[in-house]
Amino acid sequence: MFLQRQREPGRPGYLGGVDKTLTDKEERARLRVVKEENRRIKYDSASTSSASYESLQKYSSSNSSENMDSEDFPTLIESSEPGTTTVDALGCNIDEFPISKSSIQRIRTEKRKEGAENIKIDFQNEVPDVVTLHWDGKLLPALSARKSKEERLPMVISYRLKEQHIAVPRLDNSTGKEQAQAVWKAILDWNLEDKVQILCCDTTASNTGRFSGACAFLEQKFDREMLFFACRHHVYELVLKSRIRSEN
Repeated sequence: MFLQRQREPGRPGYLGGVDKTLTDKEERARLRVVKEENRRIKYDSASTSSASYESLQKYSSSNSSENMDSEDFPTLIESSEPGTTTVDALGCNIDEFPISKSSIQRIRTEKRKEGAENIKIDFQNEVPDVVTLHWDGKLLPALSARKSKEERLPMVISYRLKEQHIAVPRLDNSTGKEQAQAVWKAILDWNLEDKVQILCCDTTASNTGRFSGACAFLEQKFDREMLFFACRHHVYELVLKSRIRSEN
């Protein structure tokens, strides 16, 4: 009967599709279980590393023979390679204090954030009332493996004979509105909305457009008239281009 049904039009006795659908469903369920197990293992590993780091901090602070303050431990970890060098230098049992790369990376991230905040504080203490804001979009290699290039917008604050780099945000596009939003966000982050009086950029339409240029949008956000400085390199390029065209 089964063979006869297979020979009928439409092959109602064919079970290959049903078996494949069931197999795919079981495979998806298995992959979900494996993914959840890997996530649990990763979480347990991070928790163990954090607990080991806290224990090592307590040990280093109580070990008077080493004469080392507990605050020096993150610095020591940051300057060392992942492994047992740090634990061995503190005179601890290596088997009791496993140190993972994720713990070291977390400490490095915290210290870099602290360093960035210190730079901002020092900058605020010496910045004058009038500064110049520079920006220029660049197409740079992407940090993500999905893209080869991405649009970045470096920004610099200059005053007297000093310069301070404040941000390099990634842009979805290079329109004047997108650039103005990125610049304004950096200005607010560095508390410079009352100090920026001069805008310096190239003379492309995305910057100098009367209605949709970045300068026009920024002047609206600052809610005051700004002094515009066209980048000298780009101005000289325009002069040179006009000269070459006139000779041809």
